[in-house]
Amino acid sequence: ADSYEGLSRETLQEKAMEDMQSGKENQNATWCVRVRHYGEISGTKKEKRHGERARSMASERVALKALTPLLLTFGGGVDLVNPDCKLYVFDGVRTLWGSSSNNNNNNKILARRIAVGPRISSIAPATRLCITNTPLCPIAAYLLCNAAGIQSGDALLDPYGGSCTVHLAAAMIADVRSVSIEIAHNGLVNRDDILRDFETRQLTPPLAMLQGDCTDPSVREEARQALLRSNENGNEEDTTFD
Repeated sequence: ADSYEGLSRETLQEKAMEDMQSGKENQNATWCVRVRHYGEISGTKKEKRHGERARSMASERVALKALTPLLLTFGGGVDLVNPDCKLYVFDGVRTLWGSSSNNNNNNKILARRIAVGPRISSIAPATRLCITNTPLCPIAAYLLCNAAGIQSGDALLDPYGGSCTVHLAAAMIADVRSVSIEIAHNGLVNRDDILRDFETRQLTPPLAMLQGDCTDPSVREEARQALLRSNENGNEEDTTFD
């Protein structure tokens, strides 16, 4: 919508939050609203790759007042700490139909949080003992794990292990058997520090962190053997790779 009032009006018309109303399925659910501004809307006059995000209490009050017709229909009370339903208003986001830089009064989106993933910040490079010059972004690590459909019991091989960001993300998602291959020596990628990064987070560390070239057949075989030894069924088909 192009305004907060428009968001309220359209949400009511489309019955998008009908389950939160009195007499409906989630009538007793607690809720809260947060507003996030992006790009030039944030007042920073600059836009990063994913937009500059900012929160303003004054802007939230303006948005809450405009959303009052919608919020008054909710049966539950407000809970700012641990609500059952958390609503977000994204203001100034880029969309397929326009850009926030072309129209600062457009591109307002109301969204409901339906799931919460692992806290990405918990494995941010600045929080870890092993820090490399080019650490993998935690978001990218989680995306790789999600794209692979990581599940408990799966075997994971990272041929470019680095500081094991992917392994940390996988360990937070499921109980996996993992092996890392990294060509850099301990002077550049300290494997003892990597182990401590897992221990301090109470996560299962990789079965092996091999130093070597992932294109070397002998290194790949060593990784395969490490996974096979951890496989209770000894099924080589589950752990073969080219």
